Amino acid sequence: MGVLQPSEDRTKDLYLQGGKFYIAFENEDGSVGDYQYLGMTPSATATIETETLEHMQTEEMPPSTDMELVTKITATLSAAIDQISAGVIAMFYLGETSEKAQAAGNLDETLAVKPGHSYFLGGQKIGGLTVASSDDSVTYVEGTDYAADPEVGLLTILPDGSIGAGDTIHVTGTLPAVSYQVIEGMTRAKIGGKLRFVSDPISGKRRVWEFHKIQAVPSGDFALKSAEEYAQASFDFKLLKDTSISGSGLSQMMKVTEISA
Repeated sequence: MGVLQPSEDRTKDLYLQGGKFYIAFENEDGSVGDYQYLGMTPSATATIETETLEHMQTEEMPPSTDMELVTKITATLSAAIDQISAGVIAMFYLGETSEKAQAAGNLDETLAVKPGHSYFLGGQKIGGLTVASSDDSVTYVEGTDYAADPEVGLLTILPDGSIGAGDTIHVTGTLPAVSYQVIEGMTRAKIGGKLRFVSDPISGKRRVWEFHKIQAVPSGDFALKSAEEYAQASFDFKLLKDTSISGSGLSQMMKVTEISA
């Protein structure tokens, strides 16, 4: 172990910092991709837990411990992310993202409906939405007969309108050409890779923390709705040994590089 070298200026090594996390995901073939910015992390904490096994000698009284062996070391990095991108949601639900395209065209659907029920139409960002009777002889009034959210393609039949139970309606509109992300959850058993933390200290030295092999484990709650707090996705990143790195113990799990003054 190196010699502790506290600065003569006692305040120089006080540590208060921000910083950014970068993650490189492990592919199915075991290779690791490029690093990507993880997103804003309002908090992050590293934890090491050590389990030991003691041996007690009882030949001389009082009994005393004459040996203690370290049997297990567990290292974890916990971080909360509040910049909720599609990729972060996919990480939290052990899934993946894909980009889909909606082709420009026309919406033309005939639906058998009931008052008080809602229906998702076959598109988003619908323009010129019109709801009429099945033969187009009657055009229904938004806010009186139905409510619509064209952005997500949602149509709700209002209970007190003129559309009755079992009526068939004709819904038309235009669909713009748009692209969007689809997130499918629980498509993978684990999320592995590498993690780096680049510090931005208010006080103390700047350092780059490398975690050679990690497994991202979602933890805690994800607020789908809240009027008081921003949503956060929390993760426990288990630090694992990378046996391809020479060394032993925690050196195969992490390395910290100090940036020269």
